Amino acid sequence: MRAPVYRYLGAKSGLFGLSVLEWAPLLLVAWAGMALDRPNSGVLVAALTYAGLRVASHGRPEGFLQHFFLWRTRQAKTGGRLSAAARGHAPRFPFADYGCRDRAARGDAP
Repeated sequence: MRAPVYRYLGAKSGLFGLSVLEWAPLLLVAWAGMALDRPNSGVLVAALTYAGLRVASHGRPEGFLQHFFLWRTRQAKTGGRLSAAARGHAPRFPFADYGCRDRAARGDAP
């Protein structure tokens, strides 16, 4: 089936191989250099940061650094407890066995 709607699904998003979120540190470094009246140093550090980001993302899927940093931020914010059950504040019921509603493991009877 030929559908013209899907022709851009494989298109890369971003500029010079970096996503919009990966460009934020570069722009911040360049802006800091201009704010400190050191624009040449700011551009040099931004270029080195760009090269470092390109090396770090070489061979990785598109958007890897973005997802990696957001995952680490969420992990730090929640204290390493990423599942909703682990983050919950409700106490467990102490007067009965704790049963999980998930699917039983192979060989176990329901």
